[in-house]
Amino acid sequence: MFGSAAFDLACVADGSTDGCVILSNNPWDIAAGAVIVRESGGVVYDSDGSAHNSSSRHTIAGNDLTAKELVALVGQAHAEAG
Repeated sequence: MFGSAAFDLACVADGSTDGCVILSNNPWDIAAGAVIVRESGGVVYDSDGSAHNSSSRHTIAGNDLTAKELVALVGQAHAEAG
């Protein structure tokens, strides 16, 4: 993380970061950034690969390919951690 969740998501939206993973969400920390990512053509998922929404536990954002790869990596790490 570079600072706040909103800033990290804005960096994804403007292309200065390829993707981000945020594992502790509060809707008020994520909502605006998720909209900005989507409006810029990016995607936002929960860690289970479902579309991100206000009740999502985690936030994974990027372009479609990067975000899907990050979802897979987070899932793999979760499975290995038990």
